[in-house]
Amino acid sequence: MALNEYEKMYLAETSYFWFVAKQKLLGQILSRLALPQNAVLLDLGAGTGITLKQLEKLGWAIGLDSF
Repeated sequence: MALNEYEKMYLAETSYFWFVAKQKLLGQILSRLALPQNAVLLDLGAGTGITLKQLEKLGWAIGLDSF
């Protein structure tokens, strides 16, 4: 995918209500998990990395996507 498409996706994921609400819900779910300290988390299909940023707050996060 072209770099400019990722830029468009990132802007949508940080401003459009659906994506913003989804990230808030994900944050609430993740905060309820009893993850061990320094957990290793994997985000498959990481896309623009929005979810990866949330996972990094909980431990060591890895994001993978195909290009």
